[in-house]
Amino acid sequence: MNITEDEGSWLLEQVKVPNLSLKPVLLYQATRDGWLTADFHRKVDGLNNTYAFFKYKETQRRAAGFTSLAYTSSYKTEKDNFSFVLSIDKRIVAKAAAYDNYVDFYELLGPYFHDQDTNTILCALWDPLYERGTAYCGFPKYYMPFEDNEKCSLSGLQNGSHELDELEVWQIL
Repeated sequence: MNITEDEGSWLLEQVKVPNLSLKPVLLYQATRDGWLTADFHRKVDGLNNTYAFFKYKETQRRAAGFTSLAYTSSYKTEKDNFSFVLSIDKRIVAKAAAYDNYVDFYELLGPYFHDQDTNTILCALWDPLYERGTAYCGFPKYYMPFEDNEKCSLSGLQNGSHELDELEVWQIL
């Protein structure tokens, strides 16, 4: 993902979960471990306090989502007051309005962040995960702004699904 030391420090500053040592450990790297949801879940299920990093092929833009919840293959939607999404390249952090930050878990999904109204903000859907690196900006309850050219600040592209170059998950200990 080519995170610089300065970017790494900034990313760790965003994590507000108490009692973490803020030591990152790579759990899953799609180009190494495979692009299928089964590959993803084999590496991350049961582990919490994770950053999911998305790198968009067309723009090389990097975005991430953090959740304090443990990934699972079982279907569930959970509220996570510590979750957020961000644009690494633009240094913009979006945290949902109170009671509006949710994470979905399911065996056919990769990382999936949305608001209470189920508006997708950042996710990787279905197999293979690289085909659907989804990013949406402009929703009022989980606000990530558009850029001046009306493209999403997360991907640098129009709202929707776009091909990924990389997808990684790091646990923050």
